[in-house]
Amino acid sequence: MKRICFMCAAAFVLIPLLLTACQPTPESVAVIQAGDFLENLQEVPFEPYEAPGHVSDRKTKNGLAITFDAEVIVPEASAYSIVELEQVKYTQDDYSNLMELLMPEGEWINSLPKTKAWWIKRYYIVKTSERFSEAEKKANEEYSPESIAAASETVEKTPFDLDAAIAAGSGNAWCERPDGSYSTFAMNIKMGNWTYCRNESNYPVFESSLQPESTESDEFLMPDFERNFDISEENALEHAQWLLAELGLDSSFELFSAEKAILYSLERMPLSCGWYFIFTRTNNGLQVPFDHGGWMTWQGSPAPSYSAPWEREMLTICVDADGVVECSARGLSRQTQVLYDNVALLPFDALLERIERQMVFQHAFQQEGITDQAVKINSIALRLSVINIKDKPGYGMLIPSWWVDYCSSYKQNGIECSFNNTTNFNAIDGSYIEPRASAEMLGYDS
Repeated sequence: MKRICFMCAAAFVLIPLLLTACQPTPESVAVIQAGDFLENLQEVPFEPYEAPGHVSDRKTKNGLAITFDAEVIVPEASAYSIVELEQVKYTQDDYSNLMELLMPEGEWINSLPKTKAWWIKRYYIVKTSERFSEAEKKANEEYSPESIAAASETVEKTPFDLDAAIAAGSGNAWCERPDGSYSTFAMNIKMGNWTYCRNESNYPVFESSLQPESTESDEFLMPDFERNFDISEENALEHAQWLLAELGLDSSFELFSAEKAILYSLERMPLSCGWYFIFTRTNNGLQVPFDHGGWMTWQGSPAPSYSAPWEREMLTICVDADGVVECSARGLSRQTQVLYDNVALLPFDALLERIERQMVFQHAFQQEGITDQAVKINSIALRLSVINIKDKPGYGMLIPSWWVDYCSSYKQNGIECSFNNTTNFNAIDGSYIEPRASAEMLGYDS
């Protein structure tokens, strides 16, 4: 089993982690692998999908105990369509308009002026703040007397060179605010990603990102979320939706999740309380989900039939009483055409068989020392996924898909182990897909 996690704190990080090596899988492929599900596909009149609200079952296959105790989530939809998407490629004018929208009449510069005073302030913060552990203080050696001594009293400010950033494939710009702080705008040209931060010295933390059981600093921050918040969720959402409309995304995106967020200073002192929103693409009543969790593949198993054409699409906006704290766009695309207005989905009984067979393929055949393999299916939800179009780089398809959340458990040399995971299925033919990672990220050639 190969597990690759996709976590988010201040930024997204990919961390590969090898858990186990698998024994040879059986000769017969245990789950459908579709070459091209669009072949022979036909449009049909729309009919609401029929499925129970809950599935309960228990069985053992190939030594794997499979338990279904799953909520079945089927949102009300108006059609099950297939839509072609094209990855957004920002032009120079696009970036200029974004920067003007986020900082009207701002004068963007090429680099943050790191004067001697700047270094002294950060050195003092790291060394004296009670919210930094001793280990963290030691790790922040860049804020050192040597750095201070080497710094200049003044630093020349040069206008941001957008042409050079586009030619280089990425860029970072800073803009001084009336209070002397600096806003930042970072862009990745190739991926089409960008992030705006109101103040480079402040950062938002949302509640679900904390891991107090494993991180000392997160445990210290948990009590901060018990305070009264400066702005209601309703008012913060109204401001976020205004920005969504200004970006031209209000007709394609809807709110996926909302949670409390706290804006912190460099000293890790809470400055304000606000809300962190995730917006994702919708179509005909279905929505693409997003979380900051991970994806997994399994050594020795066939590749998913389809993977992601680019980074997962979403927009995050953090808002406090003073406005937008941070806005980040990832993997944005635009609709080019509707390939099929409505198609038939795999019947639910057949889907359950696909899930069982995929669970066996992923978890039944393990290395020596692994015993008591079991999976428990917790939810089966009809959502949307963006997958690649074969032999058409820069384009993808938005399709109905099933997101299956489950817990896998086993014993390794007598020690109990368990982890939560999500496996994805094309809702049209039941094939195994992975819309959270590209073929390159998954380690496959195509």
